[in-house]
Amino acid sequence: MNFPSFFAACVIVAFCGVNDLAFTQNQKSQSGQEKKAELDLATVRGKIVNPKKGSLKFTIQELKLRMTEQVNLAPFPFPQDWQSRSPESRQQWMKNFQASDAGKQLLAKRQKQLDARKQFDVDIEDDGVFVVFDVAPGRYGLFGRLDREIDGKKYAFEVFGQIDVGKVNEVQLKELPVAITRLYSVGEQAPAFNVRKPDGGKVALKDFEGKFLLVNFWSAQSRPSVSDIKSLQPIYKSLKTVSGNVEFLSICLDKDFTAAAKVVADAKISWTQGVVDGWGAPTVEVFGVRSIPSYWLIDKSGKIVVNNDIFFRLFQQGINIQKVIADGIAGKDMMKIVEAAEKQKTSGK
Repeated sequence: MNFPSFFAACVIVAFCGVNDLAFTQNQKSQSGQEKKAELDLATVRGKIVNPKKGSLKFTIQELKLRMTEQVNLAPFPFPQDWQSRSPESRQQWMKNFQASDAGKQLLAKRQKQLDARKQFDVDIEDDGVFVVFDVAPGRYGLFGRLDREIDGKKYAFEVFGQIDVGKVNEVQLKELPVAITRLYSVGEQAPAFNVRKPDGGKVALKDFEGKFLLVNFWSAQSRPSVSDIKSLQPIYKSLKTVSGNVEFLSICLDKDFTAAAKVVADAKISWTQGVVDGWGAPTVEVFGVRSIPSYWLIDKSGKIVVNNDIFFRLFQQGINIQKVIADGIAGKDMMKIVEAAEKQKTSGK
């Protein structure tokens, strides 16, 4: 017998045997991991409730419901004095940082995090019932929206919610109502309101007839709200110096005004304050406030000059609130300003 050949054959057989064993163990390990992953996946069940208010009709399927994983994005390295800076200073810092190498890297990292989120397009049955399968543990946002014009008026039909999915087999949600919000466009009459003041009195839209009015919704529990309302004080003084026909009204969503009162006192805020009972208050609902801070500019006759959507879009383009208010009071075409600013940013000029 040729011993070297025999020895080599034994080595090959032994080697193959070890590989087969390792492959089998790897299969078992993968199978176990897959089973564990499957056990961690949950089924989410819920139901959308259509309020069916008069002529405001729509089909639930039109909402285009989506469930998206909420992630903690890599934070911006804001300077320590960020909260005390003016909106203009913060915008300039952000612009400079985004143009830097560190900023570009951070933005790329945040975008990668956003792209990696788990998302589910949700199919809704005719009766409003929906089921989402194979949902991994985590926190998810559920959102669907339809904008529609009915009898010459614009409305938003929305469903939104937050879902916490643990290591369970099934999550049963409470019924989710469709929120119907009237969308007020520039030139339309602002909705009438009557809210209480911290001292127990009342303040209404009609109290400001003959003057431009900036309505600001805020909360002492919201850091951006607090930062913004503090920055409004010098703007208010400046506008009052130039023209006496402008007033501000800040409407606080906090049922307990104690913390808000301290913010107002510390910032030496001198304009009228209003208070409502949280997010479900009629004034909050009628203005369609879904986030804070929120802004509206109303003219002397009670018509909307700048709505919250325009404010938000102009803020995104780096245009400060004082300029937005001044342009609105001057009667400029705000939609043209928005479109021009967005076009300029898109073109990179």
